Amino acid sequence: MDRRNALKAGLSSLAVAGVTSHLGRGQEQAESATPATNKRQPEIIDHALLSASRSAGSYMFREELTTEIESKHQTLIITSARDVYGKPTSQRVKSSSVSFFRVDAAYDDFTAQGGWYWKCGEQRGKLKFEYSPENLMTNFSESAGPLVMVVRRIDGSVQWYLLDYDLRC
Repeated sequence: MDRRNALKAGLSSLAVAGVTSHLGRGQEQAESATPATNKRQPEIIDHALLSASRSAGSYMFREELTTEIESKHQTLIITSARDVYGKPTSQRVKSSSVSFFRVDAAYDDFTAQGGWYWKCGEQRGKLKFEYSPENLMTNFSESAGPLVMVVRRIDGSVQWYLLDYDLRC
C-alpha cells in the first residue's frame, strides 16, 4: 500500500471511529436516562443517515460546496438539521472533524428546497446544493431534505458533500 492510500485508509477509519463513538455515547446516555419500565425507545426512521454515519462507503458525492469559517476553533452549528429519529436538531461540528446530517426540509421555504443554515461564532450562513433534492434516492419523506457530509478542516475551510446511494457496479 502506498503512502497516499495508507493515509486515506487511516483518515477514513479515524473519521468513522469518531462518528460511531459519538453516536454510541449518545445512545448510552439515552439508554441510561430511560427508566426500567416498558417504555420503548424512539424508532429510527432515517436509516440512510445512520448508515452514512457508520460507514460512508455505500454513498457517493453528488455535489460539493466549500466555505471558509473565520472562527477556526469555535464549534460550527448546523441549525436546520434532523436526527436519525426524524426530530429537528442542531448538529455540532468541531474543528478537524467529520459529521453527517439530514437537512430539515420542514424548517422553512429555503430548507424545503434543499438548503440549510449554519453558524459559527458571530458568522452565519446558508447554503444549498444545485442538484435537485427530488432526484435523490436517500430522501425518505417530505420533511427530510438532502443527506449531507460535512468535513471541517483545521485551516477554517469546510467541505459540504451531498450524499446519495452509490449504485454503480
